[in-house]
Amino acid sequence: MNAVLPKYRLERDDLVRIANVPYRPISPSASGYLMVRNDLPGGLTEEITHEELAKFVRRGDLQHERGHFAPAQEANRPRSPEAMMRGASAEDLEQARLRECYV
Repeated sequence: MNAVLPKYRLERDDLVRIANVPYRPISPSASGYLMVRNDLPGGLTEEITHEELAKFVRRGDLQHERGHFAPAQEANRPRSPEAMMRGASAEDLEQARLRECYV
């Protein structure tokens, strides 16, 4: 008897964590999804099949956050300290570095 293979519907704005590695779906493929790793600069694209997704779900290694990359969600998400200081002047960066000693 053949087991029914579940198919998952992911959107481009979703965040999928597989074994704590963040992925962003790019597009569906014939057998699953093309996903880009979100933790690497420049990204790394991988194809993950529906069968692999089902295996990760059964093991509890998959978390799905719908709409994580949607503009409305990103605007409300707290930014990291590094991202907040990215456009700061050299003088502001020096002041922040000095104040960091006292925190």
